[in-house]
Amino acid sequence: MLKEKVEAFLKANRDGAGKPMSQAKFCDMSGSSTSVISFLLQGKFNQTNASGTIILSDNVLTKINEFFTQGEIVYELANYTKVFNAIVEAKKYQQQRIIDGPKGSGKTFACLSTMKQIPRETYYVEGTTDMTSKRFIMAIADSMGVDNKGDRLTIRIRTCEKLLRDKLPCLIIDQAEKLPDSAFGSIQDIYDYKWLFHKMSIVIIGANDFYTSLLDKEKRKNAKAFPQFLSRFGVDPVFLQPKEKGDGSAKMICQKYHGITDRDVIAEFDQKSTDYRQLDKLIHNYKNNLKLASNDQSRSTNAA
Repeated sequence: MLKEKVEAFLKANRDGAGKPMSQAKFCDMSGSSTSVISFLLQGKFNQTNASGTIILSDNVLTKINEFFTQGEIVYELANYTKVFNAIVEAKKYQQQRIIDGPKGSGKTFACLSTMKQIPRETYYVEGTTDMTSKRFIMAIADSMGVDNKGDRLTIRIRTCEKLLRDKLPCLIIDQAEKLPDSAFGSIQDIYDYKWLFHKMSIVIIGANDFYTSLLDKEKRKNAKAFPQFLSRFGVDPVFLQPKEKGDGSAKMICQKYHGITDRDVIAEFDQKSTDYRQLDKLIHNYKNNLKLASNDQSRSTNAA
């Protein structure tokens, strides 16, 4: 994911001759060494120096990530902490976890923010409503830089062998409620491949009572839903809480992260927003309107 970010940045930012930005220029801007960026773009994540230290360490990759996230605000709410802890602990102890939360509870944002802190061998896949089981396996392969050509079995074996070569891999599957039932069979196959579950972690994130839907499938013994899935992944699921009107979160976010202290404005935001995504949009629009008003006033003053 970080490799693709750097590649896209180099292509989007061109020099005076219209050519993509050079790696050397990006190194100057991001404070990275040329060898680090070279190994990153080549996908050589296990490259070591003369003393045996891995060059693309988590600290090095995090520093590059920070170049892309300057100014980004992370709301450290209870949900964010739950997601962060679940992913970090899963990766550290090779655990399999399910995270279930309502829409707009901050699942994806917390997940992506956490990944930036542990980017090494952390792979992210996002489910979509039109994703077939083969497209799902292809997406996993893409996230790992693995060839996605061939049938579903061939691609899955290729990705599993890559995971076996990694030191501490973590696969994060977001918006899993959108996946077809057969995709969950593929997840289980990855888990079982050559005892991969002993050395990797898998975190599955879903919404709309995702965990309950898995329980329902198990009870119905849906042939495509693999009845043993919850015995592997359903231990100690993490449940996130929705935003509630009057729970104080709107006030805390407005004041702590945005410097908005007007009680009427905060109360309006609290009443209008049913989740954190809506709240963030309201704050964003409010700040943009203030900026526009300030610019208009400056122009009027200068004209006078």
